[in-house]
Amino acid sequence: MFCKIPWHFPRKLVYTHKHRKMSDRRFVLEFLYKNVTQDKDVLLKSSGMPLRTFYRNYAILRTGGSLERKRGSGRPLKIQGNQKKRLVQIALKNPTYSTENVKKQFLEISDTNLSTSTVYRALSKSGIRKKLPKVVPNITPVHELKRAEFAQNWLDYDFKDVFLTDECIFQLYRNKI
Repeated sequence: MFCKIPWHFPRKLVYTHKHRKMSDRRFVLEFLYKNVTQDKDVLLKSSGMPLRTFYRNYAILRTGGSLERKRGSGRPLKIQGNQKKRLVQIALKNPTYSTENVKKQFLEISDTNLSTSTVYRALSKSGIRKKLPKVVPNITPVHELKRAEFAQNWLDYDFKDVFLTDECIFQLYRNKI
């Protein structure tokens, strides 16, 4: 049995139900129920839903309801705007802190107890990612000798006309020096 589908209805939603998302299937079911037919068999075939899901949605439509997702449903967020900003400020102020340390410092200034995964998720959504330093070999005794030799070679140089800046960051054992 075929039903007549209006020309403006997206054909791909009707014929390719095998790989369609459930939200698309609900859209198809609701559209066909309101505009084309209310026959169960035709709607079941056209929607491509599992049988139990179809009957639950069909019952909602029969009582005059809508299959659209209710906005705002679900668990409310544990941290809101200002708290999230404060969490980000703590993380940016202390870039070497772990997620656990950020959580502990946040708990000192706030009465909201958060899990580590909540803190990580909030920081991640704000664009702050976990970073580990690049793995490099440790300084060997040969490197130490070469550095000492280099320094010895430059001991007698006249540094009057040289401008030195100390903007380099050396990283030994994951600690910045």
